[in-house]
Amino acid sequence: MKPKGTAVNRRRLLGGALLGGAGGLLVAACGGGTKSEPSGTGESKAAGTAGAAQIQQKEPVRGGTLSYSIGGDPPNFDVHSQSTYLVNTTMAPVYNLLVRFKPSNVEEAPDGIEGDLAKSWEQSGDGLRYTFKLNEGVTFHDGKPFTSADVKASLERMMNPPKGVVSPRQDSLAVIDKMETPDPGTLTLALKQPAPSLMPILSQGWMAIYSAQDIAENFDFKLKANGTGPFKLKDYARGNRLALEANPTYFMKGKPYLSAINLFIQVDSGARVSAFQSGQTNFSLLFTESEIESLEAALGKKMTVERRNSYGFNSVNFRHNAPWTDERVRRALSLGIDRQESIDLLYEGKGFHGGYMPGGGGWALSEDELRAVPGYAKHSDKTVAEAKQLLQAAGVKQGHQTVLLTRRGSSYENHSIFLKDQLAKIGIDARPQVMEDAAAYDAFNSRNYDLGPWGHSIALDDPDAVFAEFYLSDSPRNYSGIGSPEVDALFKKQSQTLDLNERKKLVKEMQLKALPLYGKLIEAWSTRRWAWWNTVQGYTSHVGLYNYNAHEQTWVEKA
Repeated sequence: MKPKGTAVNRRRLLGGALLGGAGGLLVAACGGGTKSEPSGTGESKAAGTAGAAQIQQKEPVRGGTLSYSIGGDPPNFDVHSQSTYLVNTTMAPVYNLLVRFKPSNVEEAPDGIEGDLAKSWEQSGDGLRYTFKLNEGVTFHDGKPFTSADVKASLERMMNPPKGVVSPRQDSLAVIDKMETPDPGTLTLALKQPAPSLMPILSQGWMAIYSAQDIAENFDFKLKANGTGPFKLKDYARGNRLALEANPTYFMKGKPYLSAINLFIQVDSGARVSAFQSGQTNFSLLFTESEIESLEAALGKKMTVERRNSYGFNSVNFRHNAPWTDERVRRALSLGIDRQESIDLLYEGKGFHGGYMPGGGGWALSEDELRAVPGYAKHSDKTVAEAKQLLQAAGVKQGHQTVLLTRRGSSYENHSIFLKDQLAKIGIDARPQVMEDAAAYDAFNSRNYDLGPWGHSIALDDPDAVFAEFYLSDSPRNYSGIGSPEVDALFKKQSQTLDLNERKKLVKEMQLKALPLYGKLIEAWSTRRWAWWNTVQGYTSHVGLYNYNAHEQTWVEKA
């Protein structure tokens, strides 16, 4: 029996009844992935419904244009400071990484990494030193030559960001003790301790290499872009379109095949569907299951679809002030949210349960282990009653008002509609405040919000990447400011543990200690769908939304 309260059903969400949403269910703001084995195993498992990666068999055609929609304007162009696909997918073709996951390594296994700007590397026997040899003849888009100094300066910028810049991956790189550049073509990383996750972390699509000269001269990375990648930023009309053009001096011979990439900024999900169906766009990362089914009915075999479990998840974040600093209040909210209803309404029944590590992944808690965590029990009248008792004990009065920081867009607004209904059942009056993407991100990063419902995603199913970014006491994206010395100590211990079985035990213990702190409430993990017209060739979908988006191998078949 479901607790009584303001009813929210699928029809109401689809219509955007409370917030004027344009229709469409929630797609994780930044998500993508599959079930996979932990880093260090060299193995991975395909997700249950994932299609086989497209295999390039035809001779590539040069000169085509890849076109797709994104759900809003990028907050800015600084890859190092951002965590949204709005920046990653637009800037990935502009920059290279030091190393990357191989195109064929769609599940991003740690033994499937290749050089990008690096052509080779060696690891010392004790695991404390990596030496990279870099490609020659690489230039930035402004003509400056690329050297090892650029890699060093870029990693340093992420590790120690300049004033006013938030670096979400800062703690993931903290294992690096020092960097040396003995010559323009060599970079050496000396580590503080063995780090089994270092190479996967360096392979994330966020690890863009900037020009050392640009960094030194305070280049405005928020408004400009100067990389070594296969495409250059051509123009940007806010609210309309962002255009990339092929880099004629790209160092990888014969690439890219495309002459241009156009990204249309379309907040309205209905507009994105119409653009794809009409052929205005030929590629998408954003569709919901019902939208895919509608497009398949209209286009049939003209399009390709792939589905996977995702690295994206819905969550609730707390500002570090009363009453949210009281653990009882945070636990009450956790008890009051019907997570299965969240999956049914916001993910069309296609999501899945999980804690801080992706459900079903190699590091995940089992369903029973997760349900045993206080506040994560199966939703019922009993959990709602317990939530009300906790709020009363904490002095939170019936009808307590709070504001839900809400990004513009039907999917994000639907998330807030859902939470408004859920919190009403335990006596909290939550009122959505809708903001443009850039303003919402600024508010979130500056902790200028009350409650923050947010669609997050991780780039890797790896505890070093996930906890360093979100769940340590000083993590850059620990938006609630809630941590524990015990969790921090467990993180450090597992991070340097080379025995996989022992590490998995430590990671489980770390999760079981961290989840009851309620620094971030996990509602559910999502699924993800890719879709493209069959004229798009050479594209390989990776499990992580943030990895392998440069499109240097993508091409478009002439009609």
